[in-house]
Parts: sequence; C-alpha cells; structure tokens
Amino acid sequence: MIGESISTKLIRPLFIVSIAFVMPFSIPNAYSEPEDWGLKAQAELEAARIELPKPLKRGTKSSSKNPPVFSESQLSTPATVQAEAPEVDSIIERSKLRFTFLFEPYQAHGNARLASGEDVSYSNLPTTVLGQVDMRWLPLEITSLMGRPVSAGGYLAGGYSRQNLPLVAPSGFRYDETALNTIRLETGLAAGVTLSSKFNLEARLGVGRILEAQTSKYADVVASSNRTFIIGALDLSYYLTRRFALVASVARRTPFEDGSGSIAFDPFTISGGFLVQVR
Repeated sequence: MIGESISTKLIRPLFIVSIAFVMPFSIPNAYSEPEDWGLKAQAELEAARIELPKPLKRGTKSSSKNPPVFSESQLSTPATVQAEAPEVDSIIERSKLRFTFLFEPYQAHGNARLASGEDVSYSNLPTTVLGQVDMRWLPLEITSLMGRPVSAGGYLAGGYSRQNLPLVAPSGFRYDETALNTIRLETGLAAGVTLSSKFNLEARLGVGRILEAQTSKYADVVASSNRTFIIGALDLSYYLTRRFALVASVARRTPFEDGSGSIAFDPFTISGGFLVQVR
C-alpha cells in the first residue's frame, strides 16, 4: 500500500509535466498570432469578383453560349444612347393618277376678223372665268433634293371659257346669241417634290395652243383665231386628306408664233383650285 501510494504520487506529476511539454508540438498554431479576418474576407471577395461580358457589335452573334468576360478595369466607357427621329408620315401619295381643277380670271385681247370683213376688238370685253382640268402622272423618282425625293412625269390639260359677245353692226343691228368661246390645250413635263407632310410643290413645262372661236346664228359674224405658246408653271398643294388637296398656281405663257388672226392673252396668270387623287 505504501509502495502504491509512493508510485502514484511520483507518476501523476510526471504525467502532467509530459502533457504540458507535448501539447505545444502536437496542436499546430496553438500559440500562433490571431488571423486578420478582414484581409481574408477581402481576398475572397477579390477572387469571387463578378466579371461583366464585353458588349457585342450590332449585327454579330456570340460564338458560344458563354461569351468572353473581362475584368471591370478593362471595360470601355458606357455607350451613349443615340435617339433616331422617326420619319415624317406624309399623307401625300406619290406615283398616283390625279386630276387638278384650276380657275383663273381670263381677259381676251386682240382682234378678230369676221366673215363680213369687219374687225372685232376683244380688249373691251369684261373679264370672265376660265376653268382648266389637267391630268397628271408622276411615276418616276429621278433624284433627291435636300434629302427629299423628286418625282417626274407628264401632264395633259384643257381649259374652257365662254362669254356673251355684244356685237352691233354700223347700221345699229344687234347680233343676238353671239358668244366668244376660248379653248386652251396644254401638254408637257411635270416634276414634284414633297416639302412637308402636307405641302407639295410641282413644276410644269410644256407647250399649248389657245383657240378663240366666235359663234353665232348669223354666219357673217362667225370667226376663229388660234395661237401657240410655251408655258412654265408652279403649283403648290396643301393636302387635307390623302385624296384631296387645295392648289394655288402661277403660270407664264409666252407666244410661240403669230398663228391665225391677232389674238393675245395675259402672259402672267394666277389661279386656284383643288386636286383629287383617283387611286
């Protein structure tokens, strides 16, 4: 008993000392300095940084399902948004068959020789209204003017006016039911350009012929005269709908030859009317 108690008293202190001596070598980093968890978290964030893909050019496709990525420092500056203005929705229908109705004040000039040999002056007649209808077709787009298309084609026009002619013979006899009929025909080229969504400008250049026919139930006062001319005109249209527009026109007619008789007309005329799209 005495021997066991002595051995126990000797062994126990030795066991405790050995454990205290071995533990620093068996448990790694038992007495190492504490870690900096802030630096460790920053390193993990850098490793897990989300990398953005490089934007593709318009019209190209990525060669794989996962496009190449680049670090944030390699990204280019953000692209600017470029706004594109929409085209003006014009209500003017191009390359369509149309009819234009124009009305102008008309004053006949010159003299006419009657079948009886007498001359009649038309310059003293009152002003009347001459109506004109022209058929226009502009199917060709030939060029552009300041970014606006220019259409070209042709036109054919006809005008008519009628007024009573108070003829009195030197003897005092009055010729009743006598009238002066004016017939005007034109043809030529036409071109137009759209100025805005509702305004359209067209130019005409052509040749024409005017006929003055004096009619009566009395054969001795019947007469006719004609003359050829060159015309240049500008027509400005304001479209109220796709098939209807108001028109203002200015025209210059220059005599090309004397013709029969000695009739004349105002070289510069202003007229107004309307335009109808057929289809």
